[in-house]
Amino acid sequence: MAVITIVVFFASLAECLSVMWVRGVPQALAIPILDELNRDLTRLPPNEITEQVQENYYKDLLALWGPIIEAQRALNAAKARRLRIAQALLGCGMLSVAALLFSLIVNAMAAVPKLR
Repeated sequence: MAVITIVVFFASLAECLSVMWVRGVPQALAIPILDELNRDLTRLPPNEITEQVQENYYKDLLALWGPIIEAQRALNAAKARRLRIAQALLGCGMLSVAALLFSLIVNAMAAVPKLR
């Protein structure tokens, strides 16, 4: 039982550390791309900025940011799944260590001669 407890405990620690490891995140848009979009909009005289122009501007922003936001969402979802597994594994490891310690204490107490 002691070997299994130690293996489970160290496996849980390793999994928790791997989940907490900071990984690369999807890159944000470069400032020049956003700057170009803004210049396209501000270049127009105020009377030419119609609802259609504004709608197209926001559609372009959404087209640029959409894949980045989706990639971040997928990364967060995968990390959340791994974190739940790591937490369950860590809980099992902690419970098995507690059971092992309890077993050791009971065995040690049984081995001590009773005082009269």
